[in-house]
Amino acid sequence: MNASAADFATRKHVLTKGFTVEQFVLKPDSPRRAHVEVDRDRFGFFFCLAGGCRVGLKGDREKIQIRAGGCGAYAEQKGMDNVAEYDAGEPYSVLSIDVAPSALADIFGLDDESPPQLPRTHGHPRGGMFTIHFARTRRSIANALSDIINPPMEGRFLPIFAECKVIEVISLMLNDIHAGNQGCGRPSSLTTAEVARLYNVRDLLNASTSDPPPLIQLAHDHGFTHNKLNKGFRELFGSTVYEYVRAIRLEKAREMLLSGDRNVTEACYGVGYSNISHFAKIYRQQYGESPSRSRKRYFIVD
Repeated sequence: MNASAADFATRKHVLTKGFTVEQFVLKPDSPRRAHVEVDRDRFGFFFCLAGGCRVGLKGDREKIQIRAGGCGAYAEQKGMDNVAEYDAGEPYSVLSIDVAPSALADIFGLDDESPPQLPRTHGHPRGGMFTIHFARTRRSIANALSDIINPPMEGRFLPIFAECKVIEVISLMLNDIHAGNQGCGRPSSLTTAEVARLYNVRDLLNASTSDPPPLIQLAHDHGFTHNKLNKGFRELFGSTVYEYVRAIRLEKAREMLLSGDRNVTEACYGVGYSNISHFAKIYRQQYGESPSRSRKRYFIVD
């Protein structure tokens, strides 16, 4: 059974500059699958606020995994069929910003009122193309979204405040897309679905710094081979999984030492290392000084 419009709580705001902002919240106990036929050519942005889903074209085996904290851009043509499968047992909420073609030309100076080229393109059985750019929501965008969802004002100036924040979000997203098209974004050898899974891997590593899953298990759980995971991770984030885990462990240990929360032994064990000599060696390689020197420099030892 598919979810219908009645299964979503919706907040919609149509702004004067050609933007439509909508927040969708899937109601509890609603069907966890939805089918949407696109009724017009569309370009816009989405921001997953809670929960997760897998989305793709009807009949297309490749699905994009989107979790809270993920965002992206889409360009869809009229008549396309989208299918979304929502994670069970947790709420799902997404905010979308639909952008009229005139706004792309008048406000952002894009030629011919056409959407920017997005990195990933899918052919559609009925003709037309579906394109999507996937990334993580960075802090500057998240802050602006927070002001859109919960504005710090009300009254006559709220509409212009909301429009400015929407323009800010779109500008940041367009800049990221442009950077990606210039070779600074998602590597061309990775599919959009693989990029989404790699971000999920990174999120898991960030949440389990002191005791990350074994690499083989990590690869299996996210649909990669051992080599594909390391290669893709390096292409997307600039390091192997091992190098990334070491870097975030050392960063967390340094924060402990600089704040005075832990001594060297406690910091070492607290981030998952059991050998203090090894910890001190790689810490010095990373920061150019010993862990004890860091603590003494920023914390007065009685």
